[in-house]
Parts: sequence; structure tokens; C-alpha cells
Amino acid sequence: MRLAFAFFATALFAVPSLASAGPSPMPRLRLPQSLAVARPTHLRPVQSKADCKKALGSAALGLLAANCDLVVTQGILQLIWDESSKAVDGYKVYRVDGGSHQLLGTAIERYYFVKKPPEGYNNLCFAVEAYAGSKNSKDSKQYCYAFRGTTTMRSFKPSYTVTEVDWTAPPNVMCAGKNPLPASAFFRAADKDDGRAFTDFFPFLLSEQPASGEASVSGMYAGNEVAAVAIRVNHHPNFFGQGAYFCGTPPKAVRITAVAGASFDLRELAGHKVYSASLTLNASQTVGVASGKFARSKGGWCPIVVGAANREWWLHPVGNLTYNKPGRVEVTSQPPTDIDVTSIVSTWASVKFADNYGFIVASLLPPGAAPPTSTGCLTKFSKPSLKIVYF
Repeated sequence: MRLAFAFFATALFAVPSLASAGPSPMPRLRLPQSLAVARPTHLRPVQSKADCKKALGSAALGLLAANCDLVVTQGILQLIWDESSKAVDGYKVYRVDGGSHQLLGTAIERYYFVKKPPEGYNNLCFAVEAYAGSKNSKDSKQYCYAFRGTTTMRSFKPSYTVTEVDWTAPPNVMCAGKNPLPASAFFRAADKDDGRAFTDFFPFLLSEQPASGEASVSGMYAGNEVAAVAIRVNHHPNFFGQGAYFCGTPPKAVRITAVAGASFDLRELAGHKVYSASLTLNASQTVGVASGKFARSKGGWCPIVVGAANREWWLHPVGNLTYNKPGRVEVTSQPPTDIDVTSIVSTWASVKFADNYGFIVASLLPPGAAPPTSTGCLTKFSKPSLKIVYF
């Protein structure tokens, strides 16, 4: 705990030294006094998560490595370097711009974060020397701050959002020898039994739809709802006149699935290196099963997957909301936890965002066979946002 506390004090009060963070977890060798101390090499800024792990990757320093990762996202300059010999006690970090040689602090590990001056990091230069006992190495080669030495964080709003809704209802079901029932009869029956879970989200299903179909609707929905219903009451007097009819058939399943797409224009980030990316989906309504009946709630959450779309679905949404299976992210916990989509956005950036077709949000529930009782979960999302940290 002493090590962790000391680092947080360093971060909060901008005292850029890990010397006070306690002894190194691994004892260092002491050089014979007759040997020179090798100078550190490859002084550079942290540019990736791997840099944090490389500089502070030992088990005892895991918390520091996590904080290194956090500080990167805040746009703070962090320096790392390589060592020519492990037989040293630590390092001294200097500011050397303008002909100066000002000691900023010391570090036990090959890592140092630099408090940001009011005027920023531009025109600042740094050097590191190693020490063993009373012996010091020569300075490393200088690192002078350059563009993209620290990160920028931006949030993006979607350019397009749309949902594809697929539905199925039993075909060719006759009541009293009359014409086959339309799909809307089954969705009305499901509403009566299960609390309007089907048609509250998608009112167009109440119109005379075919037994199965697909349509695009505005907004973002993802999920899979199934209900087992039996048509016992005449819901379509125009077809059958007055009165109630029992169709004499066992309960039959009706199903709705919804898959959403969200596209973000990221062309201005072409040529930049993505450090992290997170997608935020805020649920506004969810319909799920409680005690065998559908119930609607504010917020809520259904398990979903997020994948990279593989075509320009916004031109013709129906039938085109598909995604690449490699790299997809399974989301099984309720927000506000952001969804880590760094791997997807980094892939887009590697080809200058040429293949950026946005995200597809789909249900994690397996379609499977129709269950004997109602099941499913469907979520309506407000507009998503995409937060990217990049160099």
C-alpha cells in the first residue's frame, strides 16, 4: 500500500518522482566502483499500453503500470527509456532545453512523468542519467517534445444510426375456415398476454404485415423477443365480423429481432495513432421477461455484441447490417461501463479509416428454437458516443 499511495501523491501533487514510492521490488546489483555506469538509451515518450507494461510491468508495480495508462489518457507527458545495465540504483531526470541542466527528480524504474507547465510542453527537452552509489553515467541522448508526444481526447457523435427489424409469425393459420390471419393478429395477441412489449417499440407491426419480413426504423434497438401465443379472440373484425373465435391450435411462436448500426466520421484522425477508443451506449428503455411476462423498464440492459460493420449499410439498411466476427466485443454488464472498441478503431486507423463502416450492435441471445414460454430482451438506446484518445 505504501507504493501505491506514494504514486497517487506524485500524480495528484505533480511531484514527478518515483524515488519516494518505496524500494524497488527487485534488488539491484551494485557496480564495482572501477566500472563506469552505462548511460540510458532510447529516451522517448510513452506511446502505447505496451510502453507502460514494459517500463513498469513487474507484478509489484502493476498498480503503477495501470496509473501510467490512466495518465496517458490525460495528455500528460510520460518518459521511458532503456537501460544498458541493470546494475544501477536509479535514474536522474533533467530538463536540458535552453542550455540548462535542471534536475527534475529521480526514478527507480525506467519511467518518469513530467508535470505540464502552464505554457505546455513545446520547446522542452529532457535527458536521463543512471547512477550507482556515487557514480553517475553520462546523459542519455536528449528527447525534445514533439507533436504527438502526448495524447488528445475527443468525443464523436454518430453520423448515421438505424435499426433493422425482422419479424416472423405463423403463416397460413385459419380461424373458423376464414382467410389466413395476418401477422398483426399474432402481435396483438402477444400484446394482450405479455403487456404490449412487442408493439410499443414497433407500432408498425400492428398494421397488416405479411407473416414475416424486415424493415428499417429510425433509432437504435438491439435484442430478440419471442412470445408463444394462441389466437383465441377475434382481433380483426374486418376479417371475421363480430364475436370471438378459438382457432383450435396450440400456442405458436412469434419473434422480433433488432440489429442496429451506428456510423462515425473519423476521417480527420487519419494518420494519427489510436491509443484507446470506447463506445458508450445509453439504454433508454428495455423490455425483458419478469415472472413469465414481458415488462418494460427505463434504462435496463440486454446482453449485446458490438462488431465492425463490413459494408456501407446506411445506403440500404435492410439486409446489410452485418459485421465481421473477428474482433467483436461481447457486452454482458450494464453501463455506465464504456465498451472498449480500441481494436476495431485501431484497425480502421491502420488503413486511414478507409474501411470504417461503423459499428453493428446485435443481441447476444441465441435465436434457438421457440421456447414454451415467453423469453427475450430488447433495448432501445439513445444516441451513442465514441471517445477516442490518440497521438
